Amino acid sequence: MATAGADVDDEDAVARDTTRGATREGDEGDGAAAEAAAAARDATAPSEVEGQTLPMRVLDEYEFRDKFAEGKAVSVHGSRPNRVLVLGRARKLEGGEHGLPSEVLAAPLTPQDKPPHALKLMEVHDWTIKYGGDEPELWLVTPRAWYKLLNPAPRFEKYVTVTTRRANFTNAIVRALVKNWELSLEEGLDIILGVPVVAHDVPVAVKTPTKAAKMLGDTTAEAQKEAALNGCTEEEIRESKDTSAYKYTHADIVGDGFFIVSQIETLVRCKALRPPTASEEADVPAPQFLTALQTWTTEKHQLGSATKASRLERDRARREKLRAEKKAEKESESKPRVPRLEPPPPASPILPEYSHIGPHLQAELLTLWDFAQVFASVMYCPRSTLERFAKAFFGSDLGAAEATLLRDFMVSCLRVTEGRIDSIDQETIRSAPTRARWWDAPVLGLNDIGELDWQDRANNLIVEFQMGVNARMRKPALEAVAKLDKGEVLESFSPVHRIALAVALSSIALESETIREYFTEIYDDVRARRRTGDFHSNPPTLATEVPKPTEEKKKETSKEINVKDENPEVVDDADESVSMEVDETDASEELVKPPTLADYRREQLMKWKSEAVERAVISRGKPVAVDEQGRRYFALGGTNNAGRLFVETAPLGWYDGDEDAASSQVIDGVEYPKQPMAGPPVEDAPFSEDAANTPDCRRNVSGLVECASRWGVYTPGTVEYDALSYWCNPKYDNERYITKLHRLMSHAVDGDADAPELSDDDRRKKVEILSETLAMDGYANLDDVALGSVDDAKLTSRLFNAVKFILHSAPFWRTGDMRWIDRFIRTCTHFESALNASEQSLVRLLKVLPGIEIVCAQAGLMDDVAWPDAKPTWLAQLRYYVFGPRTEAELEGTTAAPEVSEPIPGINDILAAPELLDPLPPLTVRRAANLVNQFLRFLVQDPQRMSQGAFQMCTGVSHGVGAINTGEVVAVIKRGLVKTYNRYVDKKSRPRNWIDVNTLRPVERCVVLGTAYRGSEAPRRNAASDGDTPPCAWLMCLLLDDPELSQFPSTRRQSADAEQADAKEAKDERRLIIAPLYAGGDIAEYVLPWSKYQEVDEKPWDGGSRIIMHFEGVDAENEARGIVSVDGCVYYLGRVRKVRSSPDRWETVMVVFDSDPEDYMWVSPWEIIAAPEKYHDPVHEGPAPVDHERELSPEDMTLIAQCKAIARRLGWPSGDHRRDFDKFRAEAFAGGVIPQAPIFCGAQMNLHRVFIEAMHLGGYEQVTRCKFWKVVARTLGRDLSTQTSASFAMRKYYEKCLFPLEKYLTSAEMIENLGIVIDASTDPMDRFPASRPATDFDDDDDRVDDGDDDDDMDDEDDADGMDVVDKKKKEEDADDYKISDDDFDEDDPSDSGESDSDFKGR
Repeated sequence: MATAGADVDDEDAVARDTTRGATREGDEGDGAAAEAAAAARDATAPSEVEGQTLPMRVLDEYEFRDKFAEGKAVSVHGSRPNRVLVLGRARKLEGGEHGLPSEVLAAPLTPQDKPPHALKLMEVHDWTIKYGGDEPELWLVTPRAWYKLLNPAPRFEKYVTVTTRRANFTNAIVRALVKNWELSLEEGLDIILGVPVVAHDVPVAVKTPTKAAKMLGDTTAEAQKEAALNGCTEEEIRESKDTSAYKYTHADIVGDGFFIVSQIETLVRCKALRPPTASEEADVPAPQFLTALQTWTTEKHQLGSATKASRLERDRARREKLRAEKKAEKESESKPRVPRLEPPPPASPILPEYSHIGPHLQAELLTLWDFAQVFASVMYCPRSTLERFAKAFFGSDLGAAEATLLRDFMVSCLRVTEGRIDSIDQETIRSAPTRARWWDAPVLGLNDIGELDWQDRANNLIVEFQMGVNARMRKPALEAVAKLDKGEVLESFSPVHRIALAVALSSIALESETIREYFTEIYDDVRARRRTGDFHSNPPTLATEVPKPTEEKKKETSKEINVKDENPEVVDDADESVSMEVDETDASEELVKPPTLADYRREQLMKWKSEAVERAVISRGKPVAVDEQGRRYFALGGTNNAGRLFVETAPLGWYDGDEDAASSQVIDGVEYPKQPMAGPPVEDAPFSEDAANTPDCRRNVSGLVECASRWGVYTPGTVEYDALSYWCNPKYDNERYITKLHRLMSHAVDGDADAPELSDDDRRKKVEILSETLAMDGYANLDDVALGSVDDAKLTSRLFNAVKFILHSAPFWRTGDMRWIDRFIRTCTHFESALNASEQSLVRLLKVLPGIEIVCAQAGLMDDVAWPDAKPTWLAQLRYYVFGPRTEAELEGTTAAPEVSEPIPGINDILAAPELLDPLPPLTVRRAANLVNQFLRFLVQDPQRMSQGAFQMCTGVSHGVGAINTGEVVAVIKRGLVKTYNRYVDKKSRPRNWIDVNTLRPVERCVVLGTAYRGSEAPRRNAASDGDTPPCAWLMCLLLDDPELSQFPSTRRQSADAEQADAKEAKDERRLIIAPLYAGGDIAEYVLPWSKYQEVDEKPWDGGSRIIMHFEGVDAENEARGIVSVDGCVYYLGRVRKVRSSPDRWETVMVVFDSDPEDYMWVSPWEIIAAPEKYHDPVHEGPAPVDHERELSPEDMTLIAQCKAIARRLGWPSGDHRRDFDKFRAEAFAGGVIPQAPIFCGAQMNLHRVFIEAMHLGGYEQVTRCKFWKVVARTLGRDLSTQTSASFAMRKYYEKCLFPLEKYLTSAEMIENLGIVIDASTDPMDRFPASRPATDFDDDDDRVDDGDDDDDMDDEDDADGMDVVDKKKKEEDADDYKISDDDFDEDDPSDSGESDSDFKGR
């Protein structure tokens, strides 16, 4: 046997002698040294001694895994033996355990007639390859045995491809050298080329034909690929998945040449390969083929012959060639082109319904719309269409949608300018809104107060920064703010004043730090993506074919299998067997189904649309295209552009010099007239309203040139759009954008390849519809809302709710000052009284504001530097509205100040405030909101501050903690509180004077005094998770039940020491609890309304009940994954597995969801809801009582015969056809849950075996009548001697898991489908010979001393006997009729006493 070392990349690897026992201890598998191999042949080497040599075995379905990452497969050729472990199915050989190797290897290797067993080889010393046979053999050696590797596991075949190919090449040469030692290079290469291609292998000439051609040097890539395809096509081979149709080429030999040389050299040096006529003692020279192959391979690799200097010279020549080509291309582009004398096709007016609006205002509107869409995310405004935007600024009959758009635009510009980052919290601002919010929407943050008084702030801002507004809009902007100051509403303004106000605010906002930071962030990201080729300014080239799909592995599913380790100390202990995760699916890779060409083109368009904002930012308002006649084309609107091209007349100065437009030019010796300058894109029309013409203006916010020409637009789906594309020259760089965009839009509506080609009219209609769907209108939801639906009462309520959010955001959860807590609670009490009054009063709100200011100031939330100077003026304004101006007597001191009937915190500060010199306007909601904003301007910025509405929107939690309000009575579960504290709240940050959670009952009844919502924060030190903590709701709760008066048994610890008791009473005097509830669902809801908690006892859950449960962040229905929509809400569908008891009822229900039936979750009973009736399981009819005395009718005999036929159809007695059984069982339980196999006698029941045995005995009724259930139980091969009710348990399990299947299969329809024909005239037992139980069989059920109490099969009291179920989970094979894993011990000297199977077929 010629062998060579397996370290394929090491030329010093040598052959290892096959004499077992020659492996030295400590050899780490890098190949035995040549000296050791020679010594093995020396006379002093150990000879074959029976009993002292390693056993020889075979290993099938093997896999090589990384020893330090067992889930990772490694290739054979690229890994070292000491870093791998090997899995497989091992079998012993006849004589291989104790026989002499020479005798075993001299005969064909015959495995013993025993089943293979799963094996894991943890310690592999080395592997070697045997050459000379029909196929090379791969052997590996461990400290205990030699293993011949047979076939790799299907999923591992690709990892052994390289080694198999190299071994086949070498084996072919070895066999040829044995016959002809003078083998020439040409003959040897031809022999190697005749080797069949290994499975899963692809020749180099097919994968990289260019590389193969360069490697050989004397051929072309096409010739190499044609030779490798061997007359076939790639598509044919790919479809057939038969790689043997390929053929190896010389390029493959070049890649493996050094390996072949190394292996043959090792065999010759160790005298394992010799000429046929040479003696064993003679030294023979290496064959000439060895030297020739090494020289040929070296030349092909260009090693030695290609010097560094020559390579540099070639690189230099290649660069010079590229430089010359670019120069020639540049010269051709700079060459004058023949002018196009025909003008471009006319465009459509941008806003035909507002033709009375002049060009200046239309240009400003385009600028504002582009600004609003491009910066929509940083401005936090819903996107709108151009038509909606124009109606808001130019229309006369505005609705709620247009009024909201105007408000949002103005407020957003103010917020960006002021730079208050907590106007919208950090969680809400992460995603731009998609729907507009009306005045009745929940309060989201401080920005909601800004929506009530934006007019006053806009007035101050524009007056201060008026010089930053362009000259055309400056005067009307000042006029607009004057109207606002008089109380006029924006909707009543003229278009000029609306546009002017928006232009002024946007111009100021553009200079803000917020816009600059956003611009810089986008700009840097685009530059980085452009360097890597991930971003392009021009539209993508229309795809003509779908790119080759990427290969992805099938989703891996795994199962637990027991694999015996080689360690002889644990091979016989089943509990110490090694548990390995092994993939159940085939490892062969599956090609992902590629999209159709039409789908891929639509993907191109959508990706292009998604990057519109980045392109707008990077272009800085520049045109996307300029045609040869000077028209400039803009892609305005960001992602709402919808493929439109806005065109502007060429500005003055586009052509250099003052040459006559009619002058001629000479191109290639031919005289042509000069390129004419295009006229306006649309015809001029009279207008009645416009802004003043100021020709000295410069570029405005979007970079559009302010000139008096009218703008036009080319809209997809119109004849003008197509005509423009046909007019443009795609070879002209400045017009290529237009032609590529037109092709992208036009072909995005194509059908599949077999669909008929669209006509021009049909294509335009579809493109028009597509363009409309690309634009998003976030204000469409307010179309049906009346503008007059809001009044002062609603605005007042909104202001109250916003102030409540500010008050409750004071950090009560981290303070230990009880005096501050007392002031906070009293302030909250007075505010709640004003909030819940039958008629909310703005005066009462202003009375509470000083108390809120004091709470914030004492908590360190106010600006200590600037606020003390502004506070007196603020208090003076409050006094003016609360108590009115002081009288002359009060100013002179002859009359006392008015008395205060309510002890409201901070009311004395209002009384002591100074008097204003000038009177104030009447108190309105807008004025009250401005007073609140004056105070908020000095509040410390906190972007983590959230409102209840923002918390619900960001977390998706609209129920539970997201719906708890102050004043509500709730139940607090102690275990949930403690678990949350331990996970999220550091002990050092817990105030000491709060009540100790360890003194709480399991469930406490409390009233909520305060609620604060916070965004995600950085994790605390030494936290279990490295990520940010999720958004949180903090609740301040007051205990309602005294320990002695509680309806629960008191579990609070009472100290015997009176002093400690007094101290504890002082500490817990207020008896407050602070309860944090974090979004995310990792900790079950432990604070809930008390009424909801009491409902748990009224609606107990039972095992098997169908339920639904709401999870955060799920908003899409998918019934295939168990996600259903009920009453507009999305839930996960599941089932109650079991319920446990607990005094607090927290996490007492185990639920298994349909989306992940392999996993379970413990939830609280109040978190789940009963599923609707349509999701409940169908009720399967159970078996009727069996009449033991009734004689069998012909119908009964026919049913028995049918059952026996079905048993044989499903694999009786061999146990095969398991797949058919599983399929029929799934059909029988269609629409409901399929019961899992129960645990019977300590192991999972083999339902297939039980079913075919029961059916073979005549079915459920016959087995019950004849008391054959213990006969069925015995077929499982379990020990029933200690089981007292095995028969009863077996029958009950059959009724639950298998009886519906019996009813299904014995139905007339299924009998016909199965092709079962029964002759009623024949006895069923006669039709199935040898199927009747033995006549001398003594049923143990009828014995008196059998210790079994299941003689009466209908006695339901025997249910207690089902305790035979072993609760301990076993990791054993569920198919009990398969070969047992305990009958093979590779180190046991004898296996004769072990059984091959625990089931004997009849």
